[in-house]
Amino acid sequence: MCTKFCLYVICLMGFAILRVKGETIWPPDPCSGAPCMNGGLCVIVGTEYICVCSPGWSGPRCSRFVDPCIPNPCMNDGRCHNPGQEKEVICKCRPTWIGRRCETKDVCSPNPCQNKGACEYLASDRSEFRCLCGWRYSGQTCSLNRLPDVCLSKPCKHRGRCIERDSKFKCLCKKGRTGKRCEKKIKKCADNPCQNNGKC
Repeated sequence: MCTKFCLYVICLMGFAILRVKGETIWPPDPCSGAPCMNGGLCVIVGTEYICVCSPGWSGPRCSRFVDPCIPNPCMNDGRCHNPGQEKEVICKCRPTWIGRRCETKDVCSPNPCQNKGACEYLASDRSEFRCLCGWRYSGQTCSLNRLPDVCLSKPCKHRGRCIERDSKFKCLCKKGRTGKRCEKKIKKCADNPCQNNGKC
């Protein structure tokens, strides 16, 4: 390395300092030519250098792009997408899975609430839920009837149709039937529709 006549060598912090005709010559800086690419950091090790690469890059000079989707960081069959040349990825989760890496089971998919109840997340990580039930239903999954269904007992007779209104029932009777439960047969002659002593 030294082409001039060296008078003596001093070791300082692991480096050789040469004293030559009144000049001090340091060994060349291996990082002076900025050998590390793509934002890599050059670190001197003895008389050599190593590159500490930025996320998404590798190789001795940080010149090789590393696909952050290989291996796939998304869990539970999620699809990995890399929007740019950066280490950050986006996971597209399959139905019923959520989270940055599809790591959390979506407790509201499919909807566990019955009778048209709405599922609401309780925890920010969507790991807990509660059901918002309609006025008739209650219970953890809206499976309990608060009011009995008055038509379940089939109160209408003779194929009458039951309609519930305000927790009460009303029967729509078939032709020829009447009464609260369609239990009475309409007698056509009961009102004596015939006039002038006519017989029905």
